[in-house]
Amino acid sequence: MFRKLFYLVLFCLMSTVNAELQTISGKAIKVLAGDLIVFQDEAKKKYTVRLEGIDAPEKGQEFGQRASQKLDSLLSLSDHQVEIVYEHKDRKGHLIATVYPHPKEKETISFNKILVEHGFAWAYRKYSMNYVNDEEAARKQKKGLWAKSDAMAPWDWRKQKK
Repeated sequence: MFRKLFYLVLFCLMSTVNAELQTISGKAIKVLAGDLIVFQDEAKKKYTVRLEGIDAPEKGQEFGQRASQKLDSLLSLSDHQVEIVYEHKDRKGHLIATVYPHPKEKETISFNKILVEHGFAWAYRKYSMNYVNDEEAARKQKKGLWAKSDAMAPWDWRKQKK
């Protein structure tokens, strides 16, 4: 009895841990926000992609437009050719992805990381701890939005607007 229960629990744990990362190459065809793009794969299928682990200021929020412009300028460096690495979708159907310039090399830094390092986005601790150190370094150096001491996190700004 206990042996069957043990194997059932083990199977359940393994099936949730084995989520597979997928990589798709294509083109970022539109920047919707500082952390949201429209992506078209090589077969011309379009996806809305939210950059994983970060939260950029909203469009109506101070620094929101500059965050979008920064993402667009980063994408321009690779002629908008990117690779997205994702595992799942959010409740709106957006792919939650780490976005890299294409072709991605072993040492290539993601656009997600660059946006946080340069002070154009917060590390979104609610969902990921990947960029916390980058945010803390940007804060200390007063980069981007951290030049102002009263920068409001996007999640707080969204709550205020409800």
